[in-house]
Amino acid sequence: MFLAVQVALAALGLVVMTRGRFRVGDRSVTNPIASLVGIILTAQLPLALLIGIVLGLTDEPGPAAAQSAGPVVVPYQPPGQPVVVPPPTVARDESANWWVDPLITCMAMLMAAGVTAIGMRADDTAAELLTVHRAASELADQDAGGA
Repeated sequence: MFLAVQVALAALGLVVMTRGRFRVGDRSVTNPIASLVGIILTAQLPLALLIGIVLGLTDEPGPAAAQSAGPVVVPYQPPGQPVVVPPPTVARDESANWWVDPLITCMAMLMAAGVTAIGMRADDTAAELLTVHRAASELADQDAGGA
C-alpha cells in the first residue's frame, strides 16, 4: 500500500524534474529549484528500498521468531539409516522495520516543501524589477536633460 504512495511521489518528481517549473497558487517555482524538488521526490523511492533491504538483511531474528518457526518435520528415513533432522527455518518478523519507508518519504516531503518555500517567487517579480528600472532610467534621463 505505501509503495503505491512512494511510486506516485517518484512519478510526480520525474514530471517536475523534466518540466522544470510548477505553480503553487499564484506563485511559481522554476529551475534550478524545481529540478531539485523533483530530485528529492524521485530519490526517496530508491533510498527507502535500499535502506529497507539493508535492514532486512542485517536484522537478526529475535526469540519470538524462533518460537514461531513451527514443529520440525522429519522426512522419511529408511530403517537402519541415521535420522537427519533439518535445521528449523526461522521466520523473519517483517513488521519490525515498518517505520522506515514512511519516515524516509515524510522526510523527503518535508525537504521538498522547504525547498519549494525557499524557491517560490511571484510571477511578476521580473516585471516589477523592469518597471522600477525603467522608472529609474527615466528619472536619470530627466535629470541629465535638465542639468
